[in-house]
Amino acid sequence: MKTLTILALLTAPLSLAQQAEPSVPPAPTAQQATPALNSISDPQLRQTLAEAIRAMTSVTELLEGVQDRASADAAAEKLKVRMALLSELGYGLQYIPYPLVLQAMSEAGITQERTESTQKRLVENRYYGSTELAEAMGEPAYKAMELTAPTPELLATLEQNLRAAAAQVPNISGGPGFSKESAWGLTAEHNFAVIANLLEDAISVADSQAEKQDGQIVHDEQGRLFVRYEYVISRNGKATVVELWYMVAMPDSTEDDAPPEDTEEEYEDEYTEEAQEEESMGDDYEEEEYDDEEFDPSQMEITVEGAGGIVQAPQSPEYSPEQKAEALSIFTKGMSELATVLSGVTDTATADAAAQQVKAIRERLQSVSDVLETIPGMDLIEALEAESTASPAMLNALEERMEAEAFYGSESLRRALTQ
Repeated sequence: MKTLTILALLTAPLSLAQQAEPSVPPAPTAQQATPALNSISDPQLRQTLAEAIRAMTSVTELLEGVQDRASADAAAEKLKVRMALLSELGYGLQYIPYPLVLQAMSEAGITQERTESTQKRLVENRYYGSTELAEAMGEPAYKAMELTAPTPELLATLEQNLRAAAAQVPNISGGPGFSKESAWGLTAEHNFAVIANLLEDAISVADSQAEKQDGQIVHDEQGRLFVRYEYVISRNGKATVVELWYMVAMPDSTEDDAPPEDTEEEYEDEYTEEAQEEESMGDDYEEEEYDDEEFDPSQMEITVEGAGGIVQAPQSPEYSPEQKAEALSIFTKGMSELATVLSGVTDTATADAAAQQVKAIRERLQSVSDVLETIPGMDLIEALEAESTASPAMLNALEERMEAEAFYGSESLRRALTQ
């Protein structure tokens, strides 16, 4: 969506989630060793899994703390940042066997029962009315809205729109389609996809948004075939579900009804060839098996191999706690100063004046970027959240304002932020 991401661009090559600290930085949190973590020999993969588990734990605790609209809205912004961190860590996680990730989650107390219980509560309470939380969790906004029955006025408007659209389709019958009894009748000559798209456009109503859900095929006792769609119409902070039904006439026969060309003899030949190939492989061929026994990470070590053998990734340099603390302090002060500078941008003149300050801030941050790369992302996220003048939400708001205003016509500010 964005042409700049303040947190990322100012600290490149840091990832999106590795950005920010308070003026008095906290000591980095030590990751407790577990059997799952200890089974990974590669230090970078071990660190990746440790950071991912810490972020998952934080997400779980955030969602468990949601009890009303205020806490849901407050959790949404923090959730977005943690999900961004998990997205960044996803590349490394793909090199770790999934059962091992599950084992590490279990050791951290992130069980399926725990997460499902929280998810169920949030869904049942419609995310406590927080569309921000629903969207942060990857759900459409309407799932956090109050559900209301369609009003007669809404149905009348929709029917008018639908009949106007249906008038363009020869030989269509029925309507308006809000129930099985009033389904739109299509003949075998109609192109269902084209007509469904045409009528779908008619569902739109002024000051509302319509979102189509998955379709459902329904056969009734009379042998008729129906296709049913649900549309969720969001309007004035409330959601209304409207059904749209089609009765589809199927042709008497189609080319698909012809028997398959493959004969039983051909299938047998194919099977024989496969069996002979497996036999020729002898002891080198072994069918992969899975069982339900509990996964024991202590019995395996994780390494990353390429075409030429084991790949030894370059190791990050070691920095002292004092160096990390100094880098955190520089970063926090820089982000806080950045927020102050951008908050004062209101026109081209102030944008031009801010450009040099932004450039200087970025240079200071780049000077400690190598140190910051060695600090866990969650340490940086939590430190930034503790900074009242430069929280992730505030920085995101400033980012969106700069983009929306096209940097207030200042090419120098655009370059300072994006190059």
